[in-house]
Amino acid sequence: MKIGFIGDLILSPGLVIHEKITALLRCNDLNVANLEAPFIQEGMRPVLRSGLHQLVSGPGMLHDLNIKAVSLANNHMKDYGQEGIEFTQQLLAQEGIQFFGAGSNLEEALRPARFEFENQSLNIWGFMQRFYSKRHFATAHSGGTAELRKEHMIRELDSSDADIKIVYNHWNLELESYPEPVNKDLAEELARHSTVVVGSHPHCMQGFQTAGNALIFHSLGNFSMPALEYSGTTLVEYPEMSRESMLVTIDLGGTTPQYDLHPITLDRSGSVVSVPDQEKRKQILSRIQTLSEPLALDYKNYRLFYRQNRKRKLMPTQVKNRFLNRIRLFSYFGFLRMLHFAERNLARFLSKIGWLDRVKRWFSGILDYIHSNR
Repeated sequence: MKIGFIGDLILSPGLVIHEKITALLRCNDLNVANLEAPFIQEGMRPVLRSGLHQLVSGPGMLHDLNIKAVSLANNHMKDYGQEGIEFTQQLLAQEGIQFFGAGSNLEEALRPARFEFENQSLNIWGFMQRFYSKRHFATAHSGGTAELRKEHMIRELDSSDADIKIVYNHWNLELESYPEPVNKDLAEELARHSTVVVGSHPHCMQGFQTAGNALIFHSLGNFSMPALEYSGTTLVEYPEMSRESMLVTIDLGGTTPQYDLHPITLDRSGSVVSVPDQEKRKQILSRIQTLSEPLALDYKNYRLFYRQNRKRKLMPTQVKNRFLNRIRLFSYFGFLRMLHFAERNLARFLSKIGWLDRVKRWFSGILDYIHSNR
């Protein structure tokens, strides 16, 4: 049984996928992706200003990629409210594509996708980390995504009769190449109750590790993500680190899972997915290995490494108290929102005087420098 995993997926109008990638995905028994936003139909309006969404014609593209299950547990699935979630689920069900990680209540959100292969059963759950708002999450009486909470996750894993258990989490910080210490610790705990742990959300690759017989891939990076800041910004593009990604193929036929890493690259638009040349492939694999090395540290030393790395980049660091973490993240993202507001107005002015493209290239160069050597 071979399963492929890809990261954040947006089915954009200009999406082009290299035929070698399509052929690779079709060789697997099934592929799993993080569907980064809901499908919508005419007349639907976003709850917030962002409104990231998928093409309604997109399910056919999922079939082309042999994607048979998608995670809905992410921070954009509720951009169009519960209506967006329900329309997405309806569309996927009509196409025979399983989904997990969101629902009309908590019970549905915690329900896994289930497959049967050669007398073996396989369950896949999806969970999303709380960053600074709880509006995304399902409760006993309202819809949303399944919150990443240890007690929920362990209970669901231990109560399942599946032979193979896979957890697909939406977690860790955007444009950060290392998982948060608390999430690394959680991943190692989950590995004692599951077969594979996979992650998305940072929009860049993070390292991988083994824990016993289980595999942990903290973030696969973007598979297809338009170079459009859904917060409304117009000057900033994703940095170079977001244009390198990987597919993971895992063979679950033996006593221990075996994996293969397949580097991919995206163009500046984020919508053209290609196979890198041999030299670039070596560079990406080397980078993945470098990112994975600190994950061998114990919790105390890894936490020290993570804090030093964040401070070096003038980024907010994590503390043990989750409430204080939320306050710090809320302040950080609030500051970013103010910057985005200023940026939009600056972009309008630059567009009027004909300097927009020049300044945009300048900003992108600064971002590439800041995010280098992460």
